[in-house]
Amino acid sequence: MGRRPDWRSQVSRAWGPAFMSCCRRISWRNRNMHKIMIVDDDRIIRMGLMKTIPWAEHGFELVGEAGDGEQALELIRKTQPQVVISDIRMPFMDGLELARRTRELYPAIKFIFLTGFEDFGYAKTAVGLQAVDYLLKPVERGVLLDKVKKAAAAWDREHGSREQLQAARPYLKGGFFQKLLAGTSPENEMIREAAHLGLDIDHSYALAMLACIDDYDLEEVHPRSGHRELRRRVADCLDQVIEEEGLIGGAFILEHEAQAVLLMADSPDGLSATARKAAMVFCQQVRTSLQTTLTIGLGTVQAGTSGIAASFDDAHSVLAFRHVIGKDTVITTDDLDRLVNQVEHPEEAEADGEKPEENLVEKVRLGLVDDALQLLTVMEESLCSRRLSLGEIRLRAVDMLLGLFKGAARWAPAWQAKHAANKAHYYSEINHMQTVSEIMGLLRSLVDSLAQFMIDENSSQRGDVIDEVTDYIEAHYAEHGLSLQDIGRYVHMNPIYLSVLFKKKKKITFTGFLLQIRMTKAMEMLRATDMKTYEVAERTGYSSPEYFGACFKKYTGSSPLEFRNRS
Repeated sequence: MGRRPDWRSQVSRAWGPAFMSCCRRISWRNRNMHKIMIVDDDRIIRMGLMKTIPWAEHGFELVGEAGDGEQALELIRKTQPQVVISDIRMPFMDGLELARRTRELYPAIKFIFLTGFEDFGYAKTAVGLQAVDYLLKPVERGVLLDKVKKAAAAWDREHGSREQLQAARPYLKGGFFQKLLAGTSPENEMIREAAHLGLDIDHSYALAMLACIDDYDLEEVHPRSGHRELRRRVADCLDQVIEEEGLIGGAFILEHEAQAVLLMADSPDGLSATARKAAMVFCQQVRTSLQTTLTIGLGTVQAGTSGIAASFDDAHSVLAFRHVIGKDTVITTDDLDRLVNQVEHPEEAEADGEKPEENLVEKVRLGLVDDALQLLTVMEESLCSRRLSLGEIRLRAVDMLLGLFKGAARWAPAWQAKHAANKAHYYSEINHMQTVSEIMGLLRSLVDSLAQFMIDENSSQRGDVIDEVTDYIEAHYAEHGLSLQDIGRYVHMNPIYLSVLFKKKKKITFTGFLLQIRMTKAMEMLRATDMKTYEVAERTGYSSPEYFGACFKKYTGSSPLEFRNRS
């Protein structure tokens, strides 16, 4: 089976065009005229440089010319050019003194010095004044133009406008983030690049999170025309919280609804708790400041910059459960474990005191058609045994109906839109039905429709994945702690959906199937070899011989020793 594309490559393709668009926009802004000035006591040379080079065609505005340094300094004060082309030897104030005085007032201005052969020794002083370049007279026009362009580019890099730098910064951080995840650049290089962006990643531990903007694709909530600005504002808001909370890290703009957040620490102790608290503050701040909501997936604590990619993978994995757990919340790997356990052991969840109606909606949301219909049967038996009035039963049914439609509006909007027009009809039907059987029959029809929609929606083009999972289990059953999360990572699929699909196709849960494989292998070993019980346990994935023995007896009806003696 083909693998789903790595999410990092999807991120790269997604935000890449936006980054290039921003670069083009900045490049266009930088094409505004750069101001230059020519200073030379030789009027013929001065006029030649002014007239023979088409400055305007190359994006330069000639704002003044002067025959000596004193006159030039006064013009510099008035026009503040980006580049000054100056002769070195001039009366009253030479070019080097002009550069010194200018540097005190306007350190951003770039100088290009012109000099005769006999004055070439001044070049060393020019270098000390951080001149962009120095040229020997007579000057070739093309060479001078190239040097001026170089000086203007240097000015842009060092002293571009705050607006340009602010516009570019989020996307520059995005580019840095992509390199960080790729892991192809030396760690010390990444640390230096991060420092230039105001980020500090030189720490021993990292935790990554992904923050998704809820309802991002709903035009009536977030018009498409404002998506880029919304992403920028959310990233700025996250950076603000990071600074206010005294955290080490930063936020990165990604395309579509996701924002990436990286937190660093010198010790793993408490980093998960700190990140969870920060994520809750993120949600609150965005809710208050931007009148929208975030759902945040938290990765795991990893060592150093090399572990950042793994932490982001974890964050991406848990965030995939947003439509299961709900929006405007923080999701962790613990939540994932709870959900998987709930699917594999539904009786434990019911024992925890969940209301049957809530459990029903959860099973429908997970696409557990058979389990949801079975639960309705149990609920029907309970209603019939409690001597409730017909009115009370109708109210309970309407409550279940509302719960299904409310849930569908969040995680199955297409189904909800299709059936919404009939909602009033369903209410009327329930209020006119005379038996519990009739009422539950209507609910069964809706539950079956919605649960089947969910499983079909999330299992499209996944038909052969269960065969691959089965092969993987048969090849790795001896591994201690083999879990649905492990296999989900192997086939690049969410464990919760994998569990649903597995049960749908195999008519047995993952846990039941793994037990079946292990017990079958154990029986083969007990029949065909003289291995000790603890050896059989070890080779079938059990670290505890006692636990293996209990499982074996529950499965076969006899202990391993009794089974061997009979075989």
